Amino acid sequence: MQAFHLPVRIVTGDGCLAELGSEVAGLGRRALVVCGRSAVRSGSMARVREVLEASGTTVAAFEGVRGEPELEVVAAAIEAARGFAAEVIVGLGGGSAMDTAKSVAGLSPLPGEVADYFAGRPVEGRPLPWVAVPTTSGTGAEVTMNAVLSDPDTGIKKSIRSDSWFAKTAIVDPELTVSMPPTVT
Repeated sequence: MQAFHLPVRIVTGDGCLAELGSEVAGLGRRALVVCGRSAVRSGSMARVREVLEASGTTVAAFEGVRGEPELEVVAAAIEAARGFAAEVIVGLGGGSAMDTAKSVAGLSPLPGEVADYFAGRPVEGRPLPWVAVPTTSGTGAEVTMNAVLSDPDTGIKKSIRSDSWFAKTAIVDPELTVSMPPTVT
């Protein structure tokens, strides 16, 4: 026997990015968008900023996601969230952006360093709410409770997880995949 639990609200359909503002506004007024360079180059970050600001949300961006989510990148994103006093995190991009955003939401309210939790420190405490806006297809990271991180110094790659790390909402707008290569879309 197996059980599957998926407590994520999923909004999907062409143009559903327009719903992001109302979804986030119900969670907080200061949103940190976690993304990488491709979200900036494709214009997705600009669209997300526009939708959020139109809903009255103050927006900051952490655009440092690249490749696999490394501990130092996650730590920098956590510092950005704390410095901005983020109330909600928005993950924008592929699986790496989702895992980074999830880690930021889960770990920024907690004491200690990301490396402590990667090493096995229990994740105890309430996360910031987060909303997933995937721009690629196939990873499923927008609806899971785990974040796969890597430590390039040791070559170890593993996940940190908590039952409380599910996104509040996943905004799955197929229009956001148009700028991606066909294999990613």
